[in-house]
Parts: sequence; structure tokens; C-alpha cells
Amino acid sequence: MKQYTDQTAKTVNLPESWNKPVTLGKEFSGFTVSGNNTIWNASEKVLSLTEENGLWKGILPAGHKNLYKNGEMVLPSRWPENELISCEKWETKWDPEQNKWQINRLHSAIPEDVRKSCSKAVLNLYYAWENCRFREFSFGENCIDISGEKVPTSSKCKFYFEHVSEKYLTPGKWLAKPEEGIFYYKPLPGEILTETKFTTSGTETMLIIDGAENILFEHITFRENATDPLNNSKQADEFGAAAVVLRNAKNCTFRNCRFENLSRWGILIDDGCSGIRIEKCTLENLGSGAIRIQGNEKGKTPEFATKRNVIESCNIKNGGKIVASCTAILIKHSAENKILNTEISHFPYSGISCGWIWGYKPSLAYGNIVSGNHIHHLGEQNLVLDMGAIYMLGIQPGSVITDNIIHDVDGEHAVWGIYLDEGSSDILVSGNIVFRCKNAPFHVHYGKNNIVRNNLFVSGKYGACASVTRGTMNIQKEFIKGEKVFDFSENLCISNGMPFYLKYLLDIERKEEFIDSWSGSSNICIQLDPECKAKFADDFHLYERTYTVVPDEKFLADGRERGTQFFHGEMPSPEKLPEKLRNLYQKYLTVK
Repeated sequence: MKQYTDQTAKTVNLPESWNKPVTLGKEFSGFTVSGNNTIWNASEKVLSLTEENGLWKGILPAGHKNLYKNGEMVLPSRWPENELISCEKWETKWDPEQNKWQINRLHSAIPEDVRKSCSKAVLNLYYAWENCRFREFSFGENCIDISGEKVPTSSKCKFYFEHVSEKYLTPGKWLAKPEEGIFYYKPLPGEILTETKFTTSGTETMLIIDGAENILFEHITFRENATDPLNNSKQADEFGAAAVVLRNAKNCTFRNCRFENLSRWGILIDDGCSGIRIEKCTLENLGSGAIRIQGNEKGKTPEFATKRNVIESCNIKNGGKIVASCTAILIKHSAENKILNTEISHFPYSGISCGWIWGYKPSLAYGNIVSGNHIHHLGEQNLVLDMGAIYMLGIQPGSVITDNIIHDVDGEHAVWGIYLDEGSSDILVSGNIVFRCKNAPFHVHYGKNNIVRNNLFVSGKYGACASVTRGTMNIQKEFIKGEKVFDFSENLCISNGMPFYLKYLLDIERKEEFIDSWSGSSNICIQLDPECKAKFADDFHLYERTYTVVPDEKFLADGRERGTQFFHGEMPSPEKLPEKLRNLYQKYLTVK
């Protein structure tokens, strides 16, 4: 990079292509790293490619984990090709003396010919909100034994096998044989070997900014790196590798850059970073998530504090291609960040996840702003569950979710638009438009002192406009007395056959009525189904879709719901709505 550096002007003018990993320290503070539409990749061209029995065969250098074709990631061969296998039963037994699993067994009958073809394959397992891969496993006649790390004890999981033998290699997929130093690719109809460029990569991190300040990166495309998919980091892919890593960096900006066809995360904003800005960037076709603001539980100490970073006017799409349990943007132990005017779409799990403390313990994720974003088409593959387009966790005073448009959110199970999970508290939810979510557009597991005001919520296919699981109850099943889970006021709720509000059934003893821990006023609730008379329901069962209606006199008791208008039939004309709700409604009609 030195030969492209002008120390006098404090600029680095990159050439049209660059493929060397770089670490920039304090000596590059104040520089501009400018690309000439530069392609910065971490791959090597496959020079020797031959045809063999209808397959293309190439050299796979040692340590190379990913294959790209004409710049786009190639996915591995798999069995079954398009479906997932369901686990019939899970059996485990832990040996505390030897500190290992004696039994870690997934019961499922796999055909004998497949078992032979998968002897060197990778088991790709989806369960709950996690996605893990295993190479250390063995087959029994009707079971699979997994070695090593802990895996689920529940049979509610699904799986398939990757990098299965040539027999199951289908057009457009590849099979890695690292022990032989080769790979196979089956061409798509019409593909010509001499006109197809393949590259492989063994480099995870392409750029590290360590301790530098005030660096501007612009007009650079980062693409084609590598990661080991067997490095499982469980929930939200919280430890997955990233192509670009910032540590102890201050006031650095990526503007008009692209991050595409990457094997895991695009950008990691790590410990000690503040003032980092990601502006007008595109992040797409990613093996995992786009941007992770890591932070650290030791963040109260200045050298660990990660805060006041901004993601603005970006386009983030088509992620989770390798790790489906990732989120598009993840904020862990970090405060006062802003996610603004950004579009997020086509990820298998949550769009934005903020907070990393479960329950009512103190959290470093406070004062985070999620505003003006368009989040849509999540969870379409139905691979993982318990997700939200915007997912919040823990006590977050000063955090705001405002003026976002959220729609078309699907998933395996328990799928929400705005999801305030365990302990979510002191959060303002305002001015959002949420519709076409599998379950409720707004859901709270448990929390307190949240304000939900001036939103437009359209009930989901299997849910109400707003729902709550535990109210203010904590994970120890103790209620926080004298607190309210939220103040739900001046919202426009539209339902078509479900009650406006739901209390979900859990396998816990009911110790209070949910409506005692909730207050609301001046909402407008429109029931499009004239046959549905229920305003509020208790004991809603997510699987059976059954509920118990709460009588109006109980629901509308003093201190619970004041001044709310309930309508049946068609929507009222916009001019009959209060101004704030009228504007939301008119915007909803333009995007729905």
C-alpha cells in the first residue's frame, strides 16, 4: 500500500484491484483511503481447471474454505437437495467426571447409500435460534452420534448434509475435498469451462483498523474472503469472523463502499471503537450478517467502551447464506449508536438485534436509536425461530424505535415485527408501520416501563396487533410489582379476525392477570371481520390458535384502556383519524 500513499496529502489512492490483507495503525490517522472503484478481494484464481465425467475439477489450496464463480459465492453440494430432515428424538447423557458427552444422539433414519456418501460430509443443523455445523459425527442404523460440543436436547430441529459425494452434486454446487487438495463443480446448463472464472480463498480478514483515528474509506468494493463454517459461534453468530475489523478506532468512516460476496460478516466494530460511520454502503450476498457492533461487558472501562457509532442510508440484503442464525445488524454491549434510513431485506433471521443482557440486570446497550429504516422479507426459508425484524433485549433507557416500516416477516415459529424480549425496558416505540408479520407486529416477552405510542400495527396471520407473554414477570417467574409492561397509547390497530391484544399461554402458573400490568389510552382499533367481537384474549396458544376471550367490562376497567375507539367493518376515511395516525395510515397504503 505504501507505493500508493501520498504522505503530504495524507491520501492512499488504491489501484483498480487489491488483494493483500492490510492492518492500518495510528500512523494512518487522518488519511483518506480512496478507491478508483477498487475491487479489494482476498481470493486466488483457480489456474488449473479440467473436465472429468461431467464435472469440473480444480485445485483447492490448503486452508482455502470458499469457492467463488465469477465473483459470486458457490454453495456446497447437499442432501437432501431442497428439503430438511426432521429429528425424531434427541438423546443425551453427560459424564461430569470425564467432562464429555457419553451420548449425544439424533434419532433419524438415513438411507444406507446416503450414509456411505456422507461419511466425510458436514452435518448442518438448525435448532431454535441457532445454526451449527459438525464434521465429527458417526452413523448408526437409525441415528447420528455427534461428538464434541453441546447440541440441543430437543427433537425440534432440522438438518441436512453438506459436501456430500459426487453422486449428489447438482448443477451450480461444489464439493470440497481438502484432504486431496481438489474440488469438484457441476456446471449449470450452458456454462462453458473456458469462459468461467473460479477463485478460492483462505483469508478471513482483509482489513484491520487498529488504534487509528479519522480515516475515510470511499469507493472500495470488498469481496471474496473465507471462513471456516465449522467455527460455530451459536446465537446470532456473535463471534463470526468479519472481512473488515475495527479495534480501538475512533471517528473512521466507510462511505460509498460495497461489501459483497463475503463468507461471513461484512464489518466488525470491536472493543474501544467510537464515532465509526458506515454511510451509503451496500452490503449484500453475505455468508452471515452485515455489521456487528460488538462492545464488551467491560465497556465501563474507557479502553473497552464501544459507543456512538452510526449506520446510515445503507442497503443490506441477501445474507445468512452460510450461517442462517445471524442478524443483519447486531449491537451487543454498546450504547448510543444510531441505525438510520437503512434498508434491510432477505435474511433468514432478525433484521436488527440490540442488547446482550437477558433479564433485568444492568446493560451497556442504552440510548440506541433505530429510526427511519425499511425492514422487509425476513425468515422466508423458515429455518430458525423466535425472531423479530427489530429485536431488543434487556434494560435500555433512552433507546428509541421510531418511524420504521416493517413488513413481510416470516419464520419457523414465534415471529414478530418489533420484539421486546427478556427484560426489555425503558424503550420508546413510536411512529412505526408494521404489517404482514407471521405473528404479532408488536410483542413483549417480559419487561417494564416501555412507551408504545403513535404506531400503526396490522395483525399478523397468527397473531394480534400487540401481544405479551409474561408481562413484568422475570425469568424466575416473579412479577415486578407496581410496574407496567408498557403504556400503549394513540396507536392505530387493524385486525382481520383476531383480537387486538393477546396474552400468550406459557407452562407457568398464572399469578396475575396480564391486563393489570398494562395500560393504554386513546387507541383506534379497527376490526375488519364483523364476526370477531373479541378485543382482548388470554391464554392464546400459538400452535392451536385458540384463545379465551376477556370480557369487555374486565378489559375496559378503570386504569386499563381509556378513550379508545373500536370499529367494525371497513376502514374509516383518513380524514376521520387524528393527524399523526392519518399520516401513518396514508404512508401504509402506499407501501402495503
